[in-house]
Amino acid sequence: MKRGKKLIILSFVLIVMAVLVYLMKHASTNEDGFEQEKPAEKMISISENEIVSLSWNAEGEELSFVRIGDEWVKTDDSEFPVNSHILNGMAYSLSTIYPTRVIETPENIAEYGLDNPSLTVVINDNITINFGIVSEISGNYYMSIGDGKVYLAYCGVVSDFERGINAVIKSEEIPLITNISSVSVNGQNKDVLIEYIDDPEVSGYEDYVWFYVDEEEGYLPLDTEKALNYISNAINLDFIQCKNYNASEEDIIEYRLDDPYVSVTVTYEGGEFGYDIGSLDNNDTSMLVRIHGSNMVYNIDNMVIMNLLYTNYSDMQPEEY
Repeated sequence: MKRGKKLIILSFVLIVMAVLVYLMKHASTNEDGFEQEKPAEKMISISENEIVSLSWNAEGEELSFVRIGDEWVKTDDSEFPVNSHILNGMAYSLSTIYPTRVIETPENIAEYGLDNPSLTVVINDNITINFGIVSEISGNYYMSIGDGKVYLAYCGVVSDFERGINAVIKSEEIPLITNISSVSVNGQNKDVLIEYIDDPEVSGYEDYVWFYVDEEEGYLPLDTEKALNYISNAINLDFIQCKNYNASEEDIIEYRLDDPYVSVTVTYEGGEFGYDIGSLDNNDTSMLVRIHGSNMVYNIDNMVIMNLLYTNYSDMQPEEY
């Protein structure tokens, strides 16, 4: 009996040892099935602040930027509105790439997509990073920097580089709009005017403060929540991308912004904010918009504009009406 117990204990010990050996063996391999290196050093020995220029090719367009003080400037166009925050983020990400795997002597770089890189970024005109394919297991990129090695590492800003100019352009800021007194939506075939009136002697209603202004019937009361939803759609512009950051008079005519399809004006405590909607763009999935007084033209979802223009009083009137 004692002998049987000893055999059981011995068997248990052997099983535990086998499991430990298995775990130790597989703990030394990374997620791609290769031997795991010791904690890696940075792929390139450079700090974010030492990066003073970046260039890359996106969708056939060569982009190049230089850092001047705290701001970034487009090399071939100093008037271009650069989003320096985005460029700083790109510089930081490139300066903090820590490989999870280093292939010292790759037999064939085509295996990693580096014979025809999907993206090439040049830092300070003397450091080139080529991005190859993405590892199906880890989701990280295979990269090379010209030292004969192949690196596998994470880089969170690749999508920004691939987006090209639209990733780094600084769009205009919509002002903080509070205490709105009116919203006017003027289309070529229809006008909508909504006003805030909390004086019953003026509006003729004690229970309502938002009104649809009708030329014939005067002030028509609106459901507050529905009115605010309509106003929110009017002021919360969500630009898809910048079509043209410095549109000429010819561009304005081409975009039909000289005779807009829709013109929106919001009057609020701080003044007025408005924009014009022109022609359809991008296979009719978006429309072109320009803030009043600006030369920048953007793409915006055409459904936003349709909702503004084709919402009727009956869609916003109180349930009791």
